[in-house]
Amino acid sequence: MRGHAVKPKGRNRCYTVVDLGTDPVTGKRRQKSHASWATEREAEAALAGILGPIHDGSYVEPDRATVRGFLLDEWLPAVKPTLRPSTHKLYETLATAYVVPRVGDVKLQKLSPG
Repeated sequence: MRGHAVKPKGRNRCYTVVDLGTDPVTGKRRQKSHASWATEREAEAALAGILGPIHDGSYVEPDRATVRGFLLDEWLPAVKPTLRPSTHKLYETLATAYVVPRVGDVKLQKLSPG
């Protein structure tokens, strides 16, 4: 995997672009851009931190999924067939009453055990 830092003309911020190889389905080259930094040096330093996880297989692509979206749109429907209806309703009530109002708008990738 490779990547580079880019500073577009007319802009005062740099960002990184990482090559993720080719898509096995379409055969097209896949690239992912990451954040922005004030200087090209900062972007290149961050690139080293991005490429490490790619090489060791622990890289997770940036995602905008929120806790709300995951709980209500993915997790609850996925576990519904394995639960009693009353248990599913309880989980849904607890998620909408307690979890979603507090951390529903937090991006999943920003969550930590703490």
